[in-house]
Amino acid sequence: MGLFNIPGEGEATSCGRQMEKREKSSDIYRDSCGVCRLFGHMRLRGRSAFTDLFPAGAVPTEVRYGVAISRLSHAVAQGPFEMEVAVGGIFRGYLVLENYELWQLGLLAVALQAMNHGLLKLGYGKNRGFGKVKVSVPEVEIEEVAPLKDNTVLRGLAAFVDEEVRRQYGFGLPDSLEVPLPAKTESLGFYIRRVYDKDGWLAISQKSITAVEAS
Repeated sequence: MGLFNIPGEGEATSCGRQMEKREKSSDIYRDSCGVCRLFGHMRLRGRSAFTDLFPAGAVPTEVRYGVAISRLSHAVAQGPFEMEVAVGGIFRGYLVLENYELWQLGLLAVALQAMNHGLLKLGYGKNRGFGKVKVSVPEVEIEEVAPLKDNTVLRGLAAFVDEEVRRQYGFGLPDSLEVPLPAKTESLGFYIRRVYDKDGWLAISQKSITAVEAS
């Protein structure tokens, strides 16, 4: 399968269905589409995780009204009803990406850009104008096994395994990217933590998007 495989005629409609009888983790990962490799399915744990986003300060709201239309009769099935919607405010949370390939980091960067351009909306009522958000990344922490002399190189999962494992799991290239020096580097024993500010994240995201194109 390609990163964005679309099932053909006679194929199952989801990667989870197609992998129901697979046993080897390498086969399941390799033959899942790119989106499922990042977010997971019933047979595959995703690489990404999102915390709850809590309001940072006051959140202005409005009460709006709507009705539910029956798809069969095209008449009003329920309503009118009230909805309290957030029309502003800032919400803060964390996105964690674990054991990732560089194209997966790039795919998330593309998604965040799409949100900021209004191309990707979140949650309920998107066809009613809801779900339009902008995403700001003020800080990024990267923890990886690496000597301090490598603090200008960002490595994906493929850089930590041999060629045979890479082939079995279908890991993509590139497996490393040159990145700017981090604002702060901290040694934590056998691994290091790098902390980037928003400008550092912008540079990382632009470079990681090229990994999506290469894959």
